Amino acid sequence: MQKAIKTKILMPGLIVTALLTPHITYAKDADLSGIWQSIGYGIWFSVAQDGAKIYQTTKDTCVDFLTMDSFDYQGNIATIKGAKLAGLGQYMPAQDFKIELKDGLLNLEIGKVNPVQAKRMSKLPATCNTLTTNTAGNNFEVFWQFFNENYPFFELRNVDWQESYATFRPKINAATSDEDLFKIIQDMIAPLGDGHVSIISPMGEFIAVNKPEWADGLEEEDMPPLAMMAAENYLKNGYKTTANGTFIYGKLTLKIGYINLLGFDDLMGDDGDTNLLKNSMDEILSELKDVESIVIDIRINFGGDDTSGLFVAGYFTDQKQVILRKSVWVEGAFKPIADIELAPTSNTPFTGNIYLLTSRLSISAAETFALALAQLPHVTLVGEPSNGMLSDQWFLTLPNGWIGTISNERYLSADGELFEAKGVPVDIQVPVKIGDYNAKYDAALEYILKLSKK
Repeated sequence: MQKAIKTKILMPGLIVTALLTPHITYAKDADLSGIWQSIGYGIWFSVAQDGAKIYQTTKDTCVDFLTMDSFDYQGNIATIKGAKLAGLGQYMPAQDFKIELKDGLLNLEIGKVNPVQAKRMSKLPATCNTLTTNTAGNNFEVFWQFFNENYPFFELRNVDWQESYATFRPKINAATSDEDLFKIIQDMIAPLGDGHVSIISPMGEFIAVNKPEWADGLEEEDMPPLAMMAAENYLKNGYKTTANGTFIYGKLTLKIGYINLLGFDDLMGDDGDTNLLKNSMDEILSELKDVESIVIDIRINFGGDDTSGLFVAGYFTDQKQVILRKSVWVEGAFKPIADIELAPTSNTPFTGNIYLLTSRLSISAAETFALALAQLPHVTLVGEPSNGMLSDQWFLTLPNGWIGTISNERYLSADGELFEAKGVPVDIQVPVKIGDYNAKYDAALEYILKLSKK
């Protein structure tokens, strides 16, 4: 079985949720009170004057998902403080997020490019009258059913989920150990090849991402030297770093700049503060103000926050345009939830020639960044297609406290093309070869340098 690359599990804003011991949340706004069902995402809200809880459900199961330490009201907006995932989530940092009533729908603003919306219902599902108990069989059922109802890419990724049930469910009985259960779930999700699908337990974490062939045998600690190879061996007069070391830049020649974006994680404040990104990009483009072309390297970029990537992309356009269309899987079909615009984020954007370098290790937010830039006329993509896991990550919790992650959304280009499972394509194919990296040779940069001399 292919070993997954270890990457950080994240979802902007809502990293974790409810504690093992629920806290009481006091609601002061009667308009928010009542029962709410999310549109997609598999969660229900019970908000009352004396408390609130959030549950995760399938047709047969119901588990604790989110409780809240406190509401802090500013008009009709409530800031929810100290949110944590159930079970293992107690060991992760608490997060704050906002809840607001808009046009009759409850909106959770959790740092994504779109809110999670919920519609008012008369009562909780009957399954939530008694929460699903912690047994090996129940944990498997919660996991399998949640994917069965919320994962949209089984056909795209050539997995028969019903057949998976028939294969793996009989392996579980009353004597199944935690170690065996973890291995069963791992074996079940591995064929998906989706790096936004994972299982996290006290025994460890398994991420179902597919590595490119050239990265077979490479581990997390091998990535930084590979990512730095171009900067250390090709840049005229060395390189500089900014954005807490995440962005690296310099010049390939007097007229060709180089920017390596290593990731889009931890670059914005919880309240959406963009000062670090703005200061970093202003610094970079000031240093590269005399160049005619810029190479942007995201070949080893495991993603992070889509909003950070799109903020950076805004430095390379002088006009606003729709570049992404987003939808969520709801009851067997996609429901549109947002048209995402790329807008200038600088008064002096760079609109000269841009060469964007991508590979199969350009993942998640790196891919939405690539898809945004690919739709600009002055951008050429060079290298190999990205990994093909553009969907945001959502969470599920199991009765035993384990955490799973799932893709339940899709991004389309402005003209409606889907790149999930196949990756954002390139204009010029330059395959990555690990032997070239080891020899300090960069075929993509060599191609661009030769092109510039014609």
